Amino acid sequence: MWESFESIYHLIPEVVVQPPKTPPIRSQKDERVYKFMLKVQEEARQRARATFGHVPGSLNPRPDNWLKKHSKDPKIIQSLTSIFSFWIVGGVARCSAHTKLKASIPHEPPTHGLDSGKNWIEENGRTALKSKPPEVCPPPPPMVSKKNNGRTPKYLLKRIKDALQKIDDATAPSEESARKCKHPDCRKLEEEERQQLIIALKMKWAKLNRAYQAYPSTIDTESMKLRRERMEEELAQIERDVQLLSRRVVLVSERPSSTSPSSRRKDQRHLVSRAIG
Repeated sequence: MWESFESIYHLIPEVVVQPPKTPPIRSQKDERVYKFMLKVQEEARQRARATFGHVPGSLNPRPDNWLKKHSKDPKIIQSLTSIFSFWIVGGVARCSAHTKLKASIPHEPPTHGLDSGKNWIEENGRTALKSKPPEVCPPPPPMVSKKNNGRTPKYLLKRIKDALQKIDDATAPSEESARKCKHPDCRKLEEEERQQLIIALKMKWAKLNRAYQAYPSTIDTESMKLRRERMEEELAQIERDVQLLSRRVVLVSERPSSTSPSSRRKDQRHLVSRAIG
């Protein structure tokens, strides 16, 4: 006959019984007494190995070791040099610490009461008659009476001369290029100056173009329309100027500023002398 081990009772969870805990192991000795004894033993072990300090029990009061009179007074130890430095005088050893040097005794008679026979009153009067009053330094002359009053100092003249020489050295190449040029009153623009102008124009164009791009596209008033047209004209003019400066040879006319280079140099000299003087 077939037997089945399945049962509905198997679905009931079994109760797990926890084994009882064993009581904690405690020492038969008192814990506080045990720790105290360990501390005492450690201190005794360290005290026995100590290399400095008072011996244990040496500071305890004793009836036979009382404080005696003058026992705390400082003791002066005589130096070895004073003990062993001695010499034999007449067969007797004397310590050098007891020898004292005495001052020499004068044997001349005193000089008190001597008279030189000089009349000090007459001598003082004679000295006062021969003496002269001290010379008084004359006061300094006024600044107006000086020779160089109102004139330019030498260091300023030298500074003005150096500044004018720099102007002459700077204008000499431009005058030479103007003489070589076929066009009168014109000079060739230097490469460094041309590059600086181009860079400045490009920076101005970028700034103006940024403002033009940020301008509203819908124009409502007449003033906005005029401002937009003016910005477009300025951008076009800057582009034409950059294109003009991009040529290989650029001539600059100096006619509007002055009629000739010599008159321009005179104006520069006048401005420099006014600025320095």
